[in-house]
Amino acid sequence: MKKRIFSYILLLILLIFLTGNVQATPHTTIDPKALVFVNLKYPDDLSRFSLTQLPLYSMLDGGLLTGANLRDQHKLRDAGLSFQVIDPDLQAGTYFLAEIRPSRPAPGFTAYGRVLLSTANGVLLRMDSSQADALTQAGVELRTITITPKPLPTALTQEVFPEVVVPNPIIQMMIDQVILDTVHTYDRQLAGELPVWVDGAWYTILSRHTYSGIPIQKTTSYAGQHMENLGLDVEYHTWSGSTYPNVIGEITGLIHPDKIFIIGAHIDDIQGTPGADDNASGSVATLLAADILAQYLWDCTVRFALWTGEEQGLNGSHAYAQRSYTAGENIVGYLNLDMIAWNTPNSAPAIDIYYSNSVPGSLAFAQLFSDVVGAYNLNLIPGLGTGVSGSDHASFWQFGYNSILAIEDKGDFNPYYHGPGDTPAHTDLSYFTDFVKASIATFVHKSECLSPNGYGFLDGHVTASSGGAPIEGAIVSAEDSQGRSYPARTDSTGYYKRTLAADTYTITSTAHGYLPATISGVEVVTDTVTTQDFSLVSAPPNYYIYQPLVSR
Repeated sequence: MKKRIFSYILLLILLIFLTGNVQATPHTTIDPKALVFVNLKYPDDLSRFSLTQLPLYSMLDGGLLTGANLRDQHKLRDAGLSFQVIDPDLQAGTYFLAEIRPSRPAPGFTAYGRVLLSTANGVLLRMDSSQADALTQAGVELRTITITPKPLPTALTQEVFPEVVVPNPIIQMMIDQVILDTVHTYDRQLAGELPVWVDGAWYTILSRHTYSGIPIQKTTSYAGQHMENLGLDVEYHTWSGSTYPNVIGEITGLIHPDKIFIIGAHIDDIQGTPGADDNASGSVATLLAADILAQYLWDCTVRFALWTGEEQGLNGSHAYAQRSYTAGENIVGYLNLDMIAWNTPNSAPAIDIYYSNSVPGSLAFAQLFSDVVGAYNLNLIPGLGTGVSGSDHASFWQFGYNSILAIEDKGDFNPYYHGPGDTPAHTDLSYFTDFVKASIATFVHKSECLSPNGYGFLDGHVTASSGGAPIEGAIVSAEDSQGRSYPARTDSTGYYKRTLAADTYTITSTAHGYLPATISGVEVVTDTVTTQDFSLVSAPPNYYIYQPLVSR
């Protein structure tokens, strides 16, 4: 009996010890989640991965990133997938994919963070934001890898793009409006060589760095106000700090408003560079696309996007693409323009178009760009490729949206990249101008949603009544029979031109320092140019034209 009682006591002590040990050291029973790279070697590997129901964090060259504990890793093995644990302690917001630009020496990555994986174009690093910023300054393109689940690569839409590009006379008229001098002026303004009109005053943009404070705030305000003056609906999309929002202008589709096409570029740069090529050039193309496409009616919705936070890891575009995906937006295509102005003098005018094998339709989109170049006889030599994810198109790839990157030839990479020499003087303006034309023509062909209504043209000159001097920057607004307004702006000669649907319009001209003038009953006829000149009278002292405040 005593032995039995003694055995019970020993058993009770053992149970108390085991229970207490489990409570004292709970971490010994937790199965921690690790960052895992899954190799995708065979065509059906992605399908087999989907059966594991593990989250997709990012697609990489030759594989994907997921989070998996020991139990999840057994699922991967059971699915016949090869993988490697690259970080046993999964940390949110600390991962960056670093891509090395052509003709640039690779920095010592270990000096900036912990190298987890080498890819075809760079490395995957674990580092904090200050280390990431320092690495960007060293000339490396970064993409933040977030550990939020992404959709498996499938097309959100099976949109079919034209297989044969037939030149369209209206599109030809559009790209004929892309003038070399305007391209140069816009580039000089964003690079700080010429002032811009923003918030009611002239301002010189000396930096477009995302965290520069007032300079980036003025830059984004200028871009937004530029598009507001075209009659676009403008959103200042705040993804983090209020001084550096993404800026998105929109023309809402008249028939299919839920069918969305976007053309865009990152407007930010890094510290210590004017960024004329990287990436004032893509921003110039986006603003010019807005200038021209705002003259037309659209059956679908077209957007013009200028991103911030690109140089810190595509942060602005990633936030926007994620928001769009969460909201279920049908973004049929995004055309990303990054560094489109450099070409070595007397060299072949080559350009690169990058698509993703994991996004159906992306190759057809890239081929469309190439075909447009030939159809409109532009002096460019396109080449198609994959494997580049260091710009904002990759943010859309991550959420399954069809997108491509148009960029200058990687074999002729800008030697002034991320340096003080990235100035307008170091651009090839003819190459740059043709690249802008090709981008706009591709975007319009891609959408296939120009309104079929007949179009005519309104043009004319705005001059001062006293002396007849041309007035640059005057706004000429045409209001149609339904009360919709379509503005145009005069150039340095006081000339304006606007494409309008055939209708009867009320035309109003305004300019700083002058009284407004209005003419009613102006008829615009299909395929006809209607000329309407204005001679504005100087405003008396203390006269102001009040405009409504734009709420952000």
